[in-house]
Amino acid sequence: MLGVGALFIELSINMKIEENIELKFSKRDNTWEGKIKTIYSEIPVDVFLEVENEHENINEQVKIITTFFNEYEDFSPSFYQLIFKQYSESTFQKSIEEIRRMYFLSSVGLKKDNITCWVVLEPSFEVASIYNHFMRFTVHNKEVVWSNI
Repeated sequence: MLGVGALFIELSINMKIEENIELKFSKRDNTWEGKIKTIYSEIPVDVFLEVENEHENINEQVKIITTFFNEYEDFSPSFYQLIFKQYSESTFQKSIEEIRRMYFLSSVGLKKDNITCWVVLEPSFEVASIYNHFMRFTVHNKEVVWSNI
């Protein structure tokens, strides 16, 4: 159902997304934006879908983002491995399990090409300040092609 600047989508993704999502269109960025509660975090994940305009059919993008959440556990270890590698070469070394507890999935954005996603892992509130920064990744065809680490 499309209504005044908002799109309501029912997503049932093998229990990985726990509720419906309301997407609102941002004319400034040409994106549909919303928050999704997932099993990966108690904090809802920001989601955005880049489009040409607000009238573009986004069914394909919704399927792609659904697949992303279904397969997140399969490719998310590459995020944590990159973080681990960065910290392992310093005096601030942490185990991968500690790193998984330190950062949570915060944001996922699907770019216009429908192949590239921007993923952000955010530090938990109790993380020491030395680790208190956002980890950003560009994922293309399920491979990390860039990070700010």
